[in-house]
Amino acid sequence: MKKLPKVFIPIIIMVLMPELASAADLPTMVTKIYQQVKTYLIPIATIVFVGLGIYFVKNLDRWKEIAVYAISIVFALLILMNADTIANWFANN
Repeated sequence: MKKLPKVFIPIIIMVLMPELASAADLPTMVTKIYQQVKTYLIPIATIVFVGLGIYFVKNLDRWKEIAVYAISIVFALLILMNADTIANWFANN
């Protein structure tokens, strides 16, 4: 199977996300992408936590290591969910 030329990748993205093609400028497009990603963040986090719970139950002998991973995942998700607030805080200070 042949690989797609790199020219087609932005076209495919614009076809799959038509609201991005009508964006007025780059900040508007970035804001729309961020809003769409934020919409899907909660279901993705739920899937990650369910998978982590299943992994934890199957490997109870490594609970300390799994707890460190779980805490790091929680912090990463909190940072992702509040990325706009953190960016504004850094920009204003």
